[in-house]
Amino acid sequence: MDRQTLEKQYELWLVESEKTLNLPEPFLKLDTGNSEISSIEKIIDEIRRTAVRKRYGKIVSSGASMPMVSVIMPTYNRKDFIAESVQSVLNQTCKDFSILVINDGGNIDVEDILRSFHDERIEYFKIPHKGLSGALNTGLWASGSKYISYLDDDDFYYPDHLETLVTCLEKEKLHVAYSDTYCVRQEKRDGVYVTTSKEIYSRDVVPAMFLVRNHILAPLALMHRRDCLKVTGYFNEKLPVVMDWELWAHMAQKFKFSHVKHITGEYRVRTDKTNISSNRLKMKVYSDMVRKYLMDKYILNKLDDFMKQKNYAETAELLRIYLGEYPCHVKIHFIQALCHFRARNVYSAFKSCNRGVNYFIQPFLDEINYLGQELLGYFMRRT
Repeated sequence: MDRQTLEKQYELWLVESEKTLNLPEPFLKLDTGNSEISSIEKIIDEIRRTAVRKRYGKIVSSGASMPMVSVIMPTYNRKDFIAESVQSVLNQTCKDFSILVINDGGNIDVEDILRSFHDERIEYFKIPHKGLSGALNTGLWASGSKYISYLDDDDFYYPDHLETLVTCLEKEKLHVAYSDTYCVRQEKRDGVYVTTSKEIYSRDVVPAMFLVRNHILAPLALMHRRDCLKVTGYFNEKLPVVMDWELWAHMAQKFKFSHVKHITGEYRVRTDKTNISSNRLKMKVYSDMVRKYLMDKYILNKLDDFMKQKNYAETAELLRIYLGEYPCHVKIHFIQALCHFRARNVYSAFKSCNRGVNYFIQPFLDEINYLGQELLGYFMRRT
């Protein structure tokens, strides 16, 4: 199948994906012959980028040079802050970037705001409403840079943000780096948002603990090589929130994260709930679902491999993290006890066994207690 046919096939999928949510992307299967996998991935990448740009934004020839960094900025009906956010990117000391603004089916004409900057590094894409994950993926598909950075349409980069993270990644030859940020809380007074508090968010990434909660408060803090996505995949479009946590967790299991302890931006939280993540109930429901999925994928489903590798102490620690969230899993307590025993930590092995026994018999004790209370109540009523 020639390249032109493949491009048409992908363009057809884009059209159909606008009508059907979560339509699986046709990962193009080419007749490789003796070609290297990397060359095929490059062809797929170019076909996807060309199709997305042709349908939603600018058309860039395959031979055009790409910037060092693509800043992905999704937006949906919020024009009050986007000009300031875009300006914070244009003020960067690192000039080798492009800003990909993805209008996720919003009614507000963002293009007029962007046109006022008169800067060719700003690229605008108007797509049907797909949700935040779909908008982010559209930006990733349209990008072709070495590094990817993110910025919500109401957050803010300090001038050295891109330079700080690019320098770190280039110097240490790593795949992922992240910086410290300010968490800025704002409330509206007389029609103007006023900062009420400002605190530093700084935390070292522990890969295993990333399975429990998100260590990176704001997407703006993180920059990664674009080719990481070949290993982890893209954002999960079935998730309306916490899609960044899920992707970072996958990356943390595959790549080393470098923490740059330098404040390079502001993540803003407003009391009027105009943030994307302001719905606490939705955040809790999806956070619980993602946590369970990640722990099953990277802990439970790999237990056999861990045991075969005889990494007993490390496995026991991973199971401790799992049991911290799901303490009633009796079988895991006994597996943890076995790992401690084989790691010659007898005291911890007995403690794990004891917890396992307690959780095993607790339902029976609860049932006996319930029946006892019922019988006592019955005799009390009879007397």
